[in-house]
Amino acid sequence: MYSKGKALQQQQQILPIESQAKDKLNIYVHEYLIHIGAKNAATTFLNEIRWEKPPIGDAPGFLISWWNVFWDLYCAATPERNGQFEPSNEAKVFHEY
Repeated sequence: MYSKGKALQQQQQILPIESQAKDKLNIYVHEYLIHIGAKNAATTFLNEIRWEKPPIGDAPGFLISWWNVFWDLYCAATPERNGQFEPSNEAKVFHEY
């Protein structure tokens, strides 16, 4: 068993890849909030995580684009959702493959 101090020390060590991933996610969340018109929420988000204003990409942004692809593939893979949400033909073909 680890001692309490050693376990806490291991949790506090953040690998460079984890740090980069957190930074990217923060940028994508901020970008999403800006693109949906939640400018106050985006400003509050930046203040909460103590960041300067990151650059904003073109609309609709990475996060919403990723979500749309994920949701399309998810709907194609779950037949019980086919009545509610019709997946694209590409998603159906991908799932069949």
